[in-house]
Amino acid sequence: MIKPLSSFLALALTLPALGAGAAPRVAVDLDAGPYHSCFVDSCGDVHCFGANDYGQAASPSHGRPWTKVTTGSFHTCALDGDGQVRCWGYAANGRTAVPTSHGPFVDLDAGADFTCAINTAGAPVCWGAGSPARPPAGLHVTAIGAGVGHACAVLTSGLVRCWGYDNGGAAHGGAPVLPDFVDERFVSVSAGAMHTCALTNFGIGYCWGSDIYGAVTDHGYFYDPEGDGVYAYNPRRFRAVAAGTWGTCAHYHDDNDGQSTADDEIWCWGWPFSFGGSYAPPAYAPRQLAIGTSHACAIDPAGVVDCWGSDARGKASPPTLSATCGFSIIGPIGPISLP
Repeated sequence: MIKPLSSFLALALTLPALGAGAAPRVAVDLDAGPYHSCFVDSCGDVHCFGANDYGQAASPSHGRPWTKVTTGSFHTCALDGDGQVRCWGYAANGRTAVPTSHGPFVDLDAGADFTCAINTAGAPVCWGAGSPARPPAGLHVTAIGAGVGHACAVLTSGLVRCWGYDNGGAAHGGAPVLPDFVDERFVSVSAGAMHTCALTNFGIGYCWGSDIYGAVTDHGYFYDPEGDGVYAYNPRRFRAVAAGTWGTCAHYHDDNDGQSTADDEIWCWGWPFSFGGSYAPPAYAPRQLAIGTSHACAIDPAGVVDCWGSDARGKASPPTLSATCGFSIIGPIGPISLP
């Protein structure tokens, strides 16, 4: 006897062992631009908030699942699970014109009016306005950071190389940046307006460029042991460092053996974060950090996006997500996805 479809649906809904299960919806990737912010959740959706003059905060309606998102001044780009990048928002000067023939991609970061990505061959690929959108030929990189007028990448050798405008020394004159110790290698890099910061495998944070607001030295906490304009904060250790337009934030922990301690928290310096008050970061160990011009955001230990600083145009007011992603049921008629 052939049962009607409604009978199979009823059976599927009563069989959790066949694949039912509600996944929690949490934030997994985050970025903050000057005027808007975005994050990706564990369902593969992009959520943006803040200024939307050119549609830069309008979340894409197709292309799920997204795995990473990045924000420029007036444009946004996201990377999907197939290594494809899509951009939206202000399209002038090629900001949203992704050179798809150079993909697929494994990582990306947006500057003010350009974006850089890393393809599966380890080459930096950039598009948009100005010289930062034209990386030097022949680079093989593992991480990338895009700022206002310059971009930087971690080379496979563990050094950092920058290109574009050297405003205040942010691009280190195009010369490679070397860590201070033998066997120390850079693992990540983040570019601001006129300064850049990078993190090594030893957990040491290095910054260089303009220190006009204390974004590089934190008013003397960092020092320059080599006299080359690259400042380190040692022996303190970081788990992440993020450069914003005029300020910097880090996931700081005061423990050289890598274990989490009571000091495992966010530390920010430079403009306007040195002012404290509403610009003071929350006291927890973040999963991820992102910093804009006058606000910063983090993914908290529970996977919720939390922002502080200026909330102009809602750029520090992330949306509240539903608790779960829904669930999928594998029943007699195949997968059934329910919202």
